[in-house]
Amino acid sequence: MSLSFCGNNISSYNIYDGVLQNPCFVDALNLVPHVFLLFITFPILFIGWGSQSSKVQIHHNTWLHFPGHNLRWILTFALLFVHVCEIAEGIVSDSRRESRHLHLFMPAVMGFVATTTSIVYYHNIETSNFPKLLLALFLYWVMAFITKTIKLVKYWQSGWGVSDLRFCITGIMVILNGLLMAVEINVIRVRRYVFFMNPQKVKPPEDLQDLGVRFLQPFVNLLSKATYWWMNTLIISAHKKPIDLKAIGKLPIAMRAVTNYVLADYPNRTPSIWLAMYRAFGRPILLSSTFRYLADLLGFAGPLCISGIVQLLYHYWGEADIFTTSETLSSKEFLENSYVLAVLLFLALILQRTFLQASYYVTIETGINLRGALLAMIYNKILRLSTSNLSMGEMTLGQINNLVAIETNQLMWFLFLCPNLWAMPVQIIMGVILLYNLLGSSALVGAAVIVLLAPIQYFIATKLAEAQKSTLDYSTERLKKTNEILKGIKLLKLYAWEHIFCKSVEETRMKELSSLKTFALYTSLSSKLLLLEGPPKKYMVYSVTNGYFSWGSGLATLSNIDIRIPTGQLTMVVGQVGCGKSSLLLAILGEMQTLEGKVHWSNSKSQPRFFSLSRLYSVAYAAQKPWLLNATVEENITFGSPFNKQRYKAVTDACSLQPDIDLLPFGDQTEIGERGINLSGGQRQRICVARALYQNTNIVLLDDPFSALDIHLSDHLMQEGILKFLQDDKRTLVLVTHKLQYLTHADWIIAMKDGTVLREGTLKDIQTKDVELYEHWKTLMNRQDQELEKVIRKTLRRAMYSREAKAQLEDEDEEEEEEEDEDDNMSTVMRLRTKMPWRTCWRYLTSGGFFLLFLMIFSKLLKHSVIVAIDYWLATWTSEYSINNTGKADQTYYVAGFSILCGAGIFLCLVTSLTVEWMGLTAAKNLHHNLLNKIILGPIRFFDTTPLGLILNRFSADTNIIDQHIPPTLESLTRSTLLCLSAIGMISYATPVFLVALVPLGVAFYFIQKYFRVASKDLQELDDTTQLPLLCHFSETAEGLTTIRAFRHETRFKQRMLELTDTNNIAYLFLSAANRWLEVRTVRSSHDFEMEAQQKGGLVQRGSQGKGALSVLFFFCVCEEDWPRANICCQSSSLFSLEEDCH
Repeated sequence: MSLSFCGNNISSYNIYDGVLQNPCFVDALNLVPHVFLLFITFPILFIGWGSQSSKVQIHHNTWLHFPGHNLRWILTFALLFVHVCEIAEGIVSDSRRESRHLHLFMPAVMGFVATTTSIVYYHNIETSNFPKLLLALFLYWVMAFITKTIKLVKYWQSGWGVSDLRFCITGIMVILNGLLMAVEINVIRVRRYVFFMNPQKVKPPEDLQDLGVRFLQPFVNLLSKATYWWMNTLIISAHKKPIDLKAIGKLPIAMRAVTNYVLADYPNRTPSIWLAMYRAFGRPILLSSTFRYLADLLGFAGPLCISGIVQLLYHYWGEADIFTTSETLSSKEFLENSYVLAVLLFLALILQRTFLQASYYVTIETGINLRGALLAMIYNKILRLSTSNLSMGEMTLGQINNLVAIETNQLMWFLFLCPNLWAMPVQIIMGVILLYNLLGSSALVGAAVIVLLAPIQYFIATKLAEAQKSTLDYSTERLKKTNEILKGIKLLKLYAWEHIFCKSVEETRMKELSSLKTFALYTSLSSKLLLLEGPPKKYMVYSVTNGYFSWGSGLATLSNIDIRIPTGQLTMVVGQVGCGKSSLLLAILGEMQTLEGKVHWSNSKSQPRFFSLSRLYSVAYAAQKPWLLNATVEENITFGSPFNKQRYKAVTDACSLQPDIDLLPFGDQTEIGERGINLSGGQRQRICVARALYQNTNIVLLDDPFSALDIHLSDHLMQEGILKFLQDDKRTLVLVTHKLQYLTHADWIIAMKDGTVLREGTLKDIQTKDVELYEHWKTLMNRQDQELEKVIRKTLRRAMYSREAKAQLEDEDEEEEEEEDEDDNMSTVMRLRTKMPWRTCWRYLTSGGFFLLFLMIFSKLLKHSVIVAIDYWLATWTSEYSINNTGKADQTYYVAGFSILCGAGIFLCLVTSLTVEWMGLTAAKNLHHNLLNKIILGPIRFFDTTPLGLILNRFSADTNIIDQHIPPTLESLTRSTLLCLSAIGMISYATPVFLVALVPLGVAFYFIQKYFRVASKDLQELDDTTQLPLLCHFSETAEGLTTIRAFRHETRFKQRMLELTDTNNIAYLFLSAANRWLEVRTVRSSHDFEMEAQQKGGLVQRGSQGKGALSVLFFFCVCEEDWPRANICCQSSSLFSLEEDCH
């Protein structure tokens, strides 16, 4: 058949009535805009940017979205879809004519090419920020709008209406071209790049100007957002080089913890977490819900399209689709084509998964923002905690760790599941409507069952909430007891009490597992956020009148306190053990609650001014119990102050630290840890004193700095550090001590007894007014002087110091070599994480018991066999009914068989769910028991060298993953795997020819997962390694709360917490984006496979309609599933925490 633009009929070229009356000429006129755009844009695209691409690399700091960016992309995608429909309509209409009429579909093909070129052209203009080149697009949309309007008018004049598909397509294209033209006009109005004298200059967003920001999801175009195309570079590069923190960069400003904390920290009369969430994150939650609604509505397109395809298989089996002999195509005829339905099903599923992934991303991003805001709020409340809350056990490190590692994550996942609350009613209503149209009144029975089960579901939900609450309470109690054991581990080992205290922890663990069993039971049949509160912080003052102070119990610990501390002098606080000396310092620091009295700073004796000390003076404080940062010796001494070499040398000499620093493997750059790794008690104490001396503050408070020092070091510290270094600086010093021989150096003395001030004044005043007390002190001072003389006689032994130091240095070198070997082993372990931890997986499965493992596998296989049997039974029933039109006896037979299979399937579903949960809880019990015993029975050096937060993380976050995350992931993995295998089996039985398509699908999945798994493991590793410093920082802050507040370094520690939070959030955000990247690609590959199956459905022989429908159904079910690949990756990520616990 010959080809021609207007056909072989001479009448097609008739223009006697006017050129616009000729349909062929009108179609040719519609080619003009497309040819114009291609002629203008191709030289710019391939010559301009093509030549620059090899010389100049366009960075993302030049990206700038023009006004109407997202609307333009949506309209362009819609226009491309309409062009596809126009091409299909033109081809079908052309097939009904005697000769080929290219004008029916060639303009549509050119329009598709031009529209695609327009969006590529726009993207290049946008990323390069050349708005003047948009004028070509503006002219194109104007010309396309005019030509399509002419065509629509001519169709209307010819008597065509909405029943004609070509008329509808043309009308839609007029609207779309008009909207795109309006978008271009809006860009001209806002940017003023043409027709205006002063064009507006706009800079890219601040995030894009910072090349350190690598998370580009909020800034890329709509297509890249939907496909996560911008992640390709990171995913591919991970195969060549491991992903590190530098590769993922920084968080965008809008996602940082401080930004979201400011949004969520809204002052309310009645604090409410829900109101704060609504105010801060209401818009993204609404956007996520909208995406979820669209995805749910598109989800019903699948069953409708499949229903139409199956009906076409029944009516036109083995025959071509039959249309009327009319040259035009109606909308109804177009939708009755099986190929059209297959394409619509494909597009509907693609859009559904796109909207679903968009909903997931928005909720995850919002959840991460919420987590950052909550962590900032919790940290602020920790900084305001009263010391009594921690010292009396009202709030422990275990509780804080549980709050940070578990409960904030649960609130984050609550947002992820939140759209289900209002999406489920829509799904139920739409499902009932569709079933009613298909089944009639029988569908109302199912709706009635749903309504009747609603009270039961509500009852189960309330029980689930109660079980979850009790689980959290028991988990908090367990962590509290574990924290007590870890903090007193040396005493427990000394008395061999490990097993006694382990038994107490295990009893609480059994209660926790009982709650989890209840939770699992109700889950098979179908968060409490702790806010830390403390009394408002009171600032340190200089004089107290009739003061009464308490630790929050209401009973006065210090009573009738009347003291004054002279400025620029040495004040000593002395007294017996437990008389309240340390409490007096903490009261001065504002750590105790003032019950009564006046506490104020007196600027002069005649003019008292009630100012807080923090506004007038800076303070340095050394606690009686040493507190060190998990940092180097130098960082612990400087404590955020600028490094001054001369001052640093003077301080270390005054504290006799230089010999100890020389013994350390890396000198003062040695990491010493939060618990003083490799340091003795005296060394830790002197570092804390050196920190107080190094700070350039007005006031220094030292709480018994000689308690862990021998007499020689105490005397050196007193002479060189206090009397010389501090006194020379004229700093106000308050010293709590038992060394009464130093009282002669005191300018002012405060004597304490039983929580009250016994005497106050100079030593001469006390000698005059209280002779008995002075004589008692004199006796004790003589005794201490005798001890000092003994030490002096032993100074000759200091010659042995160098030999002992050398021996200790050799020991340290040996320990360092052992640590390096451990580091190498740790590095090897981290690299092994790039492989699937099959051994750990097997250890987890066998921890639940071989019987439960066998029962789980057997019940799973039996359940999926019954499910496949149900579908096969329905297919056989349908085939027999359509061929033989069976009577009542056969109908009863099939109904009875179907009922039996359904009952067995329901029972087996319950059994398998309970078996998986039971096995998971048994494994969790055994693994926690082994973990607790290994930790408690470990050597003392392990507790000295391992941060407490790291150990608690094993009992909180990792244990929570084993308890509540691995069992459902394991169930999902086995379900999706068996569904995949059963689907392949049924498809092979019904339509064997489609097994050929498994080869390219398998190859595609192999390469996608090959790159994804490596990147996912690296990102999971980054998520784990960045979470541990955050948890350690929280525990470190809680332990050194008094010191941090005394130095008034809350802002610095808060900034550090925000940095650690953002670092952990960016790692998790990239991990979530990588999961979405995988989902988009595997689901789209599955849908391509499904579309091919839909289009080849005619290969099933006549009489096998049930089998053909069963094949299509299994294709649909498999493509709706996540496939085993995502579950394997998720399970492997969860097993990382299990692997850490096992080792």
